[in-house]
Amino acid sequence: MSQKKQPRQTTEAFNDWRKAIDDRMYEVFGITICDAGIDDQRLTNHFKSNETPNDFVDWFGEKYDLDRKTDYLLSPKIAS
Repeated sequence: MSQKKQPRQTTEAFNDWRKAIDDRMYEVFGITICDAGIDDQRLTNHFKSNETPNDFVDWFGEKYDLDRKTDYLLSPKIAS
């Protein structure tokens, strides 16, 4: 039995959504999707539920108690 192919538009939308998550994960937590061990099946489930990339990243960070990069950045007043 062959697997059903997703329409090109859906595949492109998923890839754009996935990239937005990868970018946001790096921006907020300093890790990538690969670093976090998130597979495409998990991402597909969230994509199909129309979750925004920011909501997914926030949820993932809370679920796994990730520290934000900003928690470790020195403020200009402290650094000087």
